[in-house]
This record gives sequence, C-alpha cells and structure tokens, in this order.
Amino acid sequence: MYTLTPPQGEVNDDNNPTASEVSDAESTRKESKVNKSKPKKTTEEPVSSPREKVLTFYQQNLGQPAPVVMQELDDWLEDHSPEWVIAALTIAAESHRQFPTARTVMRRWQKENIKTLDDIKADQVNWENRKTRGSQRKPPISVAPNSSFSDDDIPF
Repeated sequence: MYTLTPPQGEVNDDNNPTASEVSDAESTRKESKVNKSKPKKTTEEPVSSPREKVLTFYQQNLGQPAPVVMQELDDWLEDHSPEWVIAALTIAAESHRQFPTARTVMRRWQKENIKTLDDIKADQVNWENRKTRGSQRKPPISVAPNSSFSDDDIPF
C-alpha cells in the first residue's frame, strides 16, 4: 500500500488515508490510464520541416498516406512550397476526394505556371466563374430548318 500525508488541517491517527486522499489518488490513477490510452491530438505543436507540415495536414484531412503517396509528395516539395502542396490537398479534401485529385490539381497548376498562393487564389476565382457559366441553362438543340426530317417520319 502507499503512504499519503494528510492535508493540513486533517488529523489522521490510524495511518489510513482519508476519504479525500483516496479520491485524489483514484482520480490521478484514472487520469493516467486515460492519458495512456488516448493520445492527444494537438495542432499547436511546432512543425519543423515542410515534409512534416504536409504530412500532418494529409493525416488530419485525408488519412494515413501510403508510402508511394508520401514519395510523390516529397517530389512535389522539391519544386514547390508546402503551402502550395497543402492548397492542392485542401481542394481534394473539400471535394471529398483523395490524393489523385490533388495530383491532378498540382499537375494543372504546374502546366499553367501557377506558383504562388496569389496565383492559386486567382485560379480558384476563374474556376468558380467557369463552373457558374457552365451550369447556366443552355438553349435547347433545335433541328435545322432544312433538315430532311418531317413529322411523318416519326412513328408515333
């Protein structure tokens, strides 16, 4: 058994722990079990390398990357900032997609020479405008007036 010193003001003549001491000891023991079984996820920890920044973002938003994905992310990080890579991963995560979507975005950005976060923001505005224009109602397709079809050609 363990020996606890009674808090000041409590007298314990029989060398048994008081109720408050037992309660404190049990709660400390319960806390230590909880802390051991569930690791805390903290986003406040300083991340030192670009690779760690990207890996942390990937894990929090897309899950655990496969080794081949991590290698490809490392390749992208050789030529681009971690923020650039994270921006592509963000697009994939927001559209409920996985890494292939981010890869496609990064390839397009590379092809179109989109290098900075400002370039990315401008591209996103253009993309939204294109989506909006594309979703507008298009006029119905009409048959040319000189077509060879007539109402008699329709079987019903």
